[in-house]
Amino acid sequence: MRNYVKRPNSFPGDTYGEVTEKGVSQLIEYFSEYFDNPDGVFYDLGSGNGKLCVQVAKETNFSKVIGIELHKERHLKAEKLLKKSDVDNVSFIEGSFLNHDLSDATIIFASNEAMPRAVTHAICDNAPKGCLIILGREPNLKWRTANPDQKFKRSTAIDKTYTSTKGNFYTLKNK
Repeated sequence: MRNYVKRPNSFPGDTYGEVTEKGVSQLIEYFSEYFDNPDGVFYDLGSGNGKLCVQVAKETNFSKVIGIELHKERHLKAEKLLKKSDVDNVSFIEGSFLNHDLSDATIIFASNEAMPRAVTHAICDNAPKGCLIILGREPNLKWRTANPDQKFKRSTAIDKTYTSTKGNFYTLKNK
């Protein structure tokens, strides 16, 4: 695995990898019917250095693109990137996305491969009805069994710094 770092005895958000520029374009193309929405609100949960949010803002017509990052250093890099960017519909929040209201979301994206399963389940439980949820890995079998109407599918491969062979799991929140 390249560009995938885990520091011992560190905070849970220290495992890090990114969707590449090519991968973001692949996501936008694959889910084009959802990304073509001038009233849309996109959330990147665990937004890291902010590259994905800035690119989404540049390549789509969303009204708002919001990145939420727990890791202070990555959040500061995102803010620095935003200042250099020519977008006005992006904002970055430092903190836990579990403490934020996502009720206006039309798309929620999370590269959740290194997140605890309980966090993945909270993302799915708290997403508003009609929201497209795009995850790096699907919720575990226990959650899927408890939510049988919420079916996840897998997209085509999305280019990431830690893999170029895996797609993302996605579902349209129906409850």
